[in-house]
Amino acid sequence: MITNLVLNKCFRFQGPRVSPTGDHLIWLERDVRKTGIFMGPHTSCYRLMKLDLSVPDSKPVVLIPEVQNAEGKAFKGLFGGLPSRPFSKLGGFVVMDTQCGDRSRVLIVDVKTGEFGFVKEMEDSLLPSVSILDVHENVVLAVGSAPNVPPVLLKAG
Repeated sequence: MITNLVLNKCFRFQGPRVSPTGDHLIWLERDVRKTGIFMGPHTSCYRLMKLDLSVPDSKPVVLIPEVQNAEGKAFKGLFGGLPSRPFSKLGGFVVMDTQCGDRSRVLIVDVKTGEFGFVKEMEDSLLPSVSILDVHENVVLAVGSAPNVPPVLLKAG
């Protein structure tokens, strides 16, 4: 049996991922009515969505909303995509990277509450570009680089 999980045709979605336990589906989406189908870098903020697959007829929930206006050191929003394996071992957390001003940052999101924070080990690397390569068990692998530093492999967890 095939089921249409996302019914709103006004949204563009990217990177659907199923949790290791099969309980949750997450993806990034944005409203194309606001930004159009072809977006540039300044209109490409996503929101992180979740669908509870263990509950029949559940509806999608916004974990992290689109950021409309961010000033100063405020969180700028979600840009980019999800790694191929973003979930922690039991699927309770998602790890991803996003662009924040002139650097990329790694964040960890609680799948139940949508609360998020930045991964301190990756923040302490002092490298302006950090991209998640993989999350396995509870180990996060990333590559960090800068214009004057060759790429380095980073591990957290």
